[in-house]
Amino acid sequence: MPVRIFLISSNSDLIRQRQSPGLKALYNVFHLLIFVSVFLTNCYVEDDVNETESRNASRESANEQETVVQTINAETLDASRQNWFNVFFTGENVGRYYNLDFVVISKIARAIPEPFRSQFYDGVAHGVNWPFEDLPKCRRLLQNYVNPRYSEMMYFGPIQSMAKAYGDSAGKITEYVKRLPPDFQPYAAKGISIGLMRYYKLDLSQAIPLILQLDESLRAACFEELGWWLGERHQADLATINTIIAQIPEKYHGEIYHGYIRGVEIIDETAPYEDVIARIDPAYHKICYQALGWKILNWNWVDPDNIELALKNIRRKDMLPAVRSELQKLEGPPLGPPPPPPDVPPGKQP
Repeated sequence: MPVRIFLISSNSDLIRQRQSPGLKALYNVFHLLIFVSVFLTNCYVEDDVNETESRNASRESANEQETVVQTINAETLDASRQNWFNVFFTGENVGRYYNLDFVVISKIARAIPEPFRSQFYDGVAHGVNWPFEDLPKCRRLLQNYVNPRYSEMMYFGPIQSMAKAYGDSAGKITEYVKRLPPDFQPYAAKGISIGLMRYYKLDLSQAIPLILQLDESLRAACFEELGWWLGERHQADLATINTIIAQIPEKYHGEIYHGYIRGVEIIDETAPYEDVIARIDPAYHKICYQALGWKILNWNWVDPDNIELALKNIRRKDMLPAVRSELQKLEGPPLGPPPPPPDVPPGKQP
């Protein structure tokens, strides 16, 4: 089409040079009509293409969403996979894939059985790339599309994205925290701890100097999360773990070991974890068994009988009170949560 326009323009220029002013004016009008006709034709063709692409994209989105829901059902309805970890990571992947499209995310959430929905939304909050400098928008998205029972617990999400972006600057993180609205402030420590570990994941030891520059109120949560990531990365390699922990003030070692036991993945049985704990300084055994209580609950989120069986299998009976104390901190079906309010119908797009 552009070639045709160029040829018409060239011929018209030659004609205008050889004709009277009246004819030149007529050719100018003719040229204008040709141009408008070509322009409108292109617009109609482009609209048709866009409409077709939009319909195809909608069908693809619907198919992808159906696949996601099928995956979720497989993860959560299969009794052998009913645990916190599977549902959390499913939510995290949904958050990464659909990002701020909470219209779709909220529909997917309704396919999640109620005992798992809070874990799903926790994962979503981890996965979304939040517009952290526009907290009103983040708040509107959560209030309009997420059940009130879960929306506020996701407020750490934007703070996490901020810390991941500003991970090399304690000053920027501190200034951001000072500007947080009151409803976001309680989630500052959690969001910063997660964001920093994602920033420093290639070398967790580099995170230590920056954490020590943060306000004291934020450090414990950051070192807890650091411990989790050490567990995921180094598993039972306590020689490496202890080398890194030695760089950190002793008053935070308890938080690090608690996070470490939560992050280690061996098998869903207590004995291997007790073997690892036995190799840790006895001063931290109690807090490690508290972390083991967290893992026991999340292995068996909807099965109180399995929780009791796991407790019976613990060798260190003197540590059972520590394990049970962690169970009582956590809300879950075995502990009888209050019935949830009905899902919020989708609101207007923020």
